[in-house]
Amino acid sequence: MNHFQEPVQTTQAGRREETGTQTECNARGLSPRLSKVNLFTLLSLWMELFPNNDQKKIQRRRNGLVVVHSSKIIGLHCSSTELHAGQIAVVKHGSRMKDCDLYFSRKPCSTCLKMVLNAGVNRISYWPGDPEISLAEDKILNNCYSDAKLDAKAVERLKSNSRARVCTLLQPLAYNMLQFVEETSKKCEFLQSINTLDPDFKLEDFFTECRSNRLQEFEKLFLISNSEAHKEILKTVGLENVCDDVHFTNLRHKMEDLVILLATIDCSVPKYETFRFYCDDSDRACDEHTNNEFQDFARHCMVQARLLAYRTEDQKIGVGAVIWAEGKSSNCDGTGARYLIGCGYNAYPTGSEYADYPQMDEKQQKDREARKFRYIVHAEQNALTFRCQDIKEDEKTMIFVTKCPCDECVPLINNAGIKQIYTGDLDAGKVKADISYQKFSGLQGVRKFTWQKAPANNILTSSVRVHRKRGQNKPPPFQSTLSTGIMNTASMCAIGSTTESVPTCRSSVLGCMANIEDPQSPLAKGDLKRPLKTPRSESQREELLTLEISEPAFKRRVVEQQYYLQSLVTSMHTVMNDMVDKMKMTMSRLNTSFSDVQNVLDQQLAALQPSRVGASSQTVSVVESSFTQGLSNIGASLQSSLTTAVTDVGCKVQESLQVGFESLGEKIQSIMRDGFASLINEHTSARRNLCNRNEATSPTEDPNNTSQEVGTHNASQSLLLHCPSQLLPGSSLESRTPSVVTQIPGDTKI
Repeated sequence: MNHFQEPVQTTQAGRREETGTQTECNARGLSPRLSKVNLFTLLSLWMELFPNNDQKKIQRRRNGLVVVHSSKIIGLHCSSTELHAGQIAVVKHGSRMKDCDLYFSRKPCSTCLKMVLNAGVNRISYWPGDPEISLAEDKILNNCYSDAKLDAKAVERLKSNSRARVCTLLQPLAYNMLQFVEETSKKCEFLQSINTLDPDFKLEDFFTECRSNRLQEFEKLFLISNSEAHKEILKTVGLENVCDDVHFTNLRHKMEDLVILLATIDCSVPKYETFRFYCDDSDRACDEHTNNEFQDFARHCMVQARLLAYRTEDQKIGVGAVIWAEGKSSNCDGTGARYLIGCGYNAYPTGSEYADYPQMDEKQQKDREARKFRYIVHAEQNALTFRCQDIKEDEKTMIFVTKCPCDECVPLINNAGIKQIYTGDLDAGKVKADISYQKFSGLQGVRKFTWQKAPANNILTSSVRVHRKRGQNKPPPFQSTLSTGIMNTASMCAIGSTTESVPTCRSSVLGCMANIEDPQSPLAKGDLKRPLKTPRSESQREELLTLEISEPAFKRRVVEQQYYLQSLVTSMHTVMNDMVDKMKMTMSRLNTSFSDVQNVLDQQLAALQPSRVGASSQTVSVVESSFTQGLSNIGASLQSSLTTAVTDVGCKVQESLQVGFESLGEKIQSIMRDGFASLINEHTSARRNLCNRNEATSPTEDPNNTSQEVGTHNASQSLLLHCPSQLLPGSSLESRTPSVVTQIPGDTKI
């Protein structure tokens, strides 16, 4: 398939077997392995059952087809309402079918055969049953001119004149293959998911009944119950050489084994009640959840991956992967708008010697250097490496893997442009020696679909899966509410750090605990299957407990709630420790006491410890009553405390500003008054000295002018005394004007 072509040779018994450089598992006494020929044959039979809305419109037999080039699958097709499978292959691949091998689930009609022969195919293999134009439905078997018999003769003439080999190619299954497939199918992740989540599920009984039903359907579809009628059909299609008793018995035995194997693998991905592929992102609506046709398609592709897994070279576990894409519009194919991108299984590198690599894992080989994990190419890697189509960015590309992708494959899937992953998730978040599965849960940009039960019918299961997958990436939704409540409580205690505030702080912390019912929390969404949105009356709670007390689901819910309370206490302890550190810094800046808040938190933490150990069957009623209280208990106290704090701060600020401004005004007035008084004194003294000097230097002046000059002098002196700010130009006092600089708080100079 993804590896080198294994040549075909004829043995002494006359049957054709695969050989090659790789050693078959059963030859070394290890796990059996499915041959490529039988793998392609089973895939063609399974493609005949491809789910399609137009399937009921097809009146004739559908035909499944697998196109293989150099041992690599390049196409999976089935008949549509307008075209046969062979015609679809020619339309899809054209000249690329040259040297390809075709595997039909029915012998193709003459219309298809002449087209594929003209394309230059290498070999055409078909299931030795009823042909595409049914001979079994021919009412007049003796009429040699019926359409089915005429078409069979035309096919034989085309076969005899072609270079391609047209034959039936079935190989016997490896020893103990059916038993190995049955055991591994029961252990597959999809059945184990049901067995884990549903305690009433009986795996053995379910698997036996499911396989019996599938086997009846497949025998009616692929086998002919009447041996004589089967021989008559084989003779008509040109297989007279296998109609003798020995060869015919051998042929029927091989066909029955393959049908049983296909029915067994089909049961490994069952249609069981409401178990389907659901997206892990429960916050986003998804049409694939409710689309039955798409769910059937996803299941069909997963069975394809399961078939590929039995071609593995890993002795412990086989993994298969198949990649499909959905185009923008439907086309001629019976698969509609969906088409194959690539497929693969886990194996050693191409062309290598199988026996040269280590075969053991960590449980068998303690030496890490001698383990197999570093040499095996994973199924997802092979599917991407040997893909037959390019991945288009604008189309929805889906990968179907039988096992949770490991950390080595998740980046490849993400960067290849694949939009959706369909898988089991039992190993998600785990680490197993040399291989880990921790990146799958945190994968962004790719939607993950895992095998789950409908969240509406089993909310408890959904809750468990959400906490297991997302607990490492997203904090629990109650942490933000709890942090906000403790911050408010710390602020209140910081404002009024007295003994009277201790009960208020305690009630606030209790109110934060009661506020765990956040609208976005798993509890408020109904993940614990409890009616949290509307409170129940006492009679309703008693009636509910009476109805469900004996149910196993009730006991599981009690256990889950106890586990949830334990995680709640742990998370609250972590949040409280963080808040204590922040409040210490706040208290030191405000120069207040922290002892009261520390005592309250210590008392509350000590009160929470017994609740973690003492959680019991009364958890349901206690949690329900605590969640219905809400924040009503602390709303009034918080508002009153905040109002008082704001009022106190406002009064203190107003008083401080008033005192500051009064002191500042007095200082400014005193400085200005002293300055002006000093200035006036200096100016008066200077003028008086000047007058005295003038009188001393003028003794000979005219006596008649004495009164006038004295009057003028006195008037000038009086004017200067009454107007000290108006100085004469050039006066010595003009440069001696006092400069008063006053420093007040706030670095403001006046």
